[in-house]
Amino acid sequence: MINKTDLVDEPTIARLEQAVLLPGSRHVRASQAALPADFVVWPAASETPMFRRVRSGPSPATSIEALGLETLSWKRAGAVDMNALSALLHDMPRQILRFKGVVQLGDGSVLALQRAAGRLTSRELENWSKGESQLVFIGEDSPSLWEWLTQRLDRL
Repeated sequence: MINKTDLVDEPTIARLEQAVLLPGSRHVRASQAALPADFVVWPAASETPMFRRVRSGPSPATSIEALGLETLSWKRAGAVDMNALSALLHDMPRQILRFKGVVQLGDGSVLALQRAAGRLTSRELENWSKGESQLVFIGEDSPSLWEWLTQRLDRL
């Protein structure tokens, strides 16, 4: 499955498919992880198209809103303040269930960050040339939570 196809353009998706997928492999493009019911049971490989587009709207049962969750996408040009980032990561409320993204630091290094199931992971990226930081958060539907997060992100 190639998810979040609504966030990138067609040429980028095509390059990803060519670079990552095995020739003739079966896959589906999705947005917000919405999969059609027939995706679970594929037909024989000879009958399967190279890719299939998933309906554009989210599945009512698996949409973020239906699960009582909210999302926030954040993007900033240039480097982030390492001390403010460290404080944000340390103080992150458990109601933020997941986040992931890329941050550029003042020393020129770039980190891929992810937290899921309470576990924070990071790794340094060597080929990030966008000159910006991007983070996506998923958490409980609580206005005060998102206000807190927005204020902290503004400090980065």
